Amino acid sequence: MGKKAIKIIAKKLLAFLLIMALMPQFPLQSIEVSANTQQLPFSLVAPKYTALTSLNGGDSPTTMNFSYSMENDMCSLFDLKEKDDDAYKAKLQECDFDEMWVNLQVDWAIDDSVNGWHYTEYWDTEGYDSEFNKRTGPWDVLGADIGTKTVNNIWIMRDIYDLENNSEWNGDSYFAGLKNQLASGQYTTPKDEYDQSYVAIDYNNHTIYARARYMVTMRKNDGETDDWSVFSDWSPVAAYGKDAPIWNPSTDINAPAVSELRLSGKTFNGVATAYVKQEITDNLKQQLVNIDVNDGYIFFEMEGRVKDGQWKSIAGERDIKNGDMEIPLSYLQEQNRTIEKGTPIEFRFRYCCSIHNATNHEETDYYYTAYSNILTLNNVEIKASGKEESAGGNQNTSVVKPEPAITSLTSGASDNQVSKYIIALKDDKDPKGTTFGFLFAKQKKVKNNSITIKWKKPKNASRFVVYGAKCGKANRYQRIKSVTGTSFTQSGLNKGTYYKYLVAAFDKNDKLLGVSNTLHIATKGGKVCNYKKVTTAAKKNKVVLKKKGKTFKLKGKAVKESKKLKVKVHRGVRYESSNKKIATVDKSGKVKAVKKGTCYVYVYAQNGAYQKVKITVKK
Repeated sequence: MGKKAIKIIAKKLLAFLLIMALMPQFPLQSIEVSANTQQLPFSLVAPKYTALTSLNGGDSPTTMNFSYSMENDMCSLFDLKEKDDDAYKAKLQECDFDEMWVNLQVDWAIDDSVNGWHYTEYWDTEGYDSEFNKRTGPWDVLGADIGTKTVNNIWIMRDIYDLENNSEWNGDSYFAGLKNQLASGQYTTPKDEYDQSYVAIDYNNHTIYARARYMVTMRKNDGETDDWSVFSDWSPVAAYGKDAPIWNPSTDINAPAVSELRLSGKTFNGVATAYVKQEITDNLKQQLVNIDVNDGYIFFEMEGRVKDGQWKSIAGERDIKNGDMEIPLSYLQEQNRTIEKGTPIEFRFRYCCSIHNATNHEETDYYYTAYSNILTLNNVEIKASGKEESAGGNQNTSVVKPEPAITSLTSGASDNQVSKYIIALKDDKDPKGTTFGFLFAKQKKVKNNSITIKWKKPKNASRFVVYGAKCGKANRYQRIKSVTGTSFTQSGLNKGTYYKYLVAAFDKNDKLLGVSNTLHIATKGGKVCNYKKVTTAAKKNKVVLKKKGKTFKLKGKAVKESKKLKVKVHRGVRYESSNKKIATVDKSGKVKAVKKGTCYVYVYAQNGAYQKVKITVKK
């Protein structure tokens, strides 16, 4: 055998070993596909609820947003993995294996939800044959990361451009390519402004279908046992387009299922609070998926009254959860009148759903469900407020009108108004009314699939609401969670991906105190990273200006965490003065003295890394 032949064999062997190293979850032997043959630390069932919609060109002309539900025990297991890795591994070892991967597979079809699927035997081996040749098309999703939330989503059928030179479109000797997965008449191939052809589908004349299943791969670290995998069944089919059912949030979402109204044993503003149990019904689970795929938000509304009186809006808990919702009874206080114990106090509940307008995403439509059954509490005394209510107060007729929309995030706005404003934002820019120096929100820690942010607690702040989404104009903010602490961790994220966050602070009366600037933070595991610090031209970060009118250029610079990775710049270094009456700072970092005194200029990066510069004006 010649030297040249030996080199060729060596290169092929090296390539094979490299593939093996990069695909640790790929089993060498046949994969077991029966979910009954191996005990798992959760019930392996298909996503029970699914929904599908188009991004209307937000990502590409064909991109669809597919949402699916996860069962509680799966969510709990992966939440445990984030919080306590040792406990998570102990759960796996109880099932006689040491490692586990769970991925989502999403199949698609056009116009034929019976025979039009693209699943083949190669899906069971993650799209590869025994020679490690890829045998599936570019729109076949075989190994997507899953989230840890009850409802998750993934973009599918994403762009295929420059078709003439694209192997994903034309295929090769191993797979047919998207061109041969699509039937004649299902698509067109127009050209864009750069004279590149792309795939387009007319959803007015065609229907897109999608279904999903879980692939669970297990490993025993004994050096002998091969990895093995099991699969869930396929989910119910979701549809979008010509023959898809039309979702109507005003009629499809049932009224809240509530029960077990009773006192909580807690007080708010010196008055007792109550609990009511909210049940996450099957109807609500399906609607949560529909709301998620349509980039919407749903919250729980409370109203109460002394029996047969006027209904009053109650600013209680709003997040959707299975369990107790707290009702502050102080909202039912009346001027100079004590509501005696034994007086029937009635409560009713409904959902409000906000969805971006289908024709104009800059506008938001609001839908209200029917009210729940009325629940009565009669074992509490509510003492008189001793003061007059403001004009109009919280008094309402039997139909409570929505609060007026706000045009900026100014202090005093209600939780409801803030949520409506933020989820209607159409881009990644800092919303009107946000500041950096109020909360000092910043990145705390990132992992492959999670981000932790933190902030400072300003005076009078009682709780904080975190909003977030993937970065990008097409990704609208969602209300993630209301917390009382000064940090928050979001799990179930994609690796190497940027996410954006806003944090809103509220006082004990649920009035807005302030909102952070937008944070842009990347998870680990990709080709991007974040900033680790900010530097300035100020020596020891102190600047002395002799008198009014004098200036100094700070020249702020953000330093990234890794020299090998890139930072995608969503926002350049910004500057903010703590007291504009002492010194101002413009967008370029030029500080200008206004009058004698001391203040600070905060120089901050897109992930919240910052430097505080002390400014002293002598006279």
